[in-house]
Amino acid sequence: MRQGTPAGPLLATYDYDHKGRRVRKSTMAAAPQGATTTLYLYDHADHLLVEADGAGNPGITYVWREDTPIALIRHGVSGNPIIPTCGNRIFPAHRSEGVRDGKGISGV
Repeated sequence: MRQGTPAGPLLATYDYDHKGRRVRKSTMAAAPQGATTTLYLYDHADHLLVEADGAGNPGITYVWREDTPIALIRHGVSGNPIIPTCGNRIFPAHRSEGVRDGKGISGV
């Protein structure tokens, strides 16, 4: 899938696997965050486990208890990298992170 404006530059491409899960997001230099690649890794139950950079270095790890996300860990940040969640919601102080389709929490 490609996303952009008809008259503007291509900003990002998204790759999906055979289950319809996003496995890669590539942004172009014209995008606000510049050129980046994010890889998405899932477990056997289709839970999002890791968002990694293009080299495979983890940026965010998601912690699950059965089908409920209970925390996310931000790698390479100062302060408190562990953000607790309550079901599919992040505690109010961290709402800017977002909720993605009830499948996990992501700032994507």
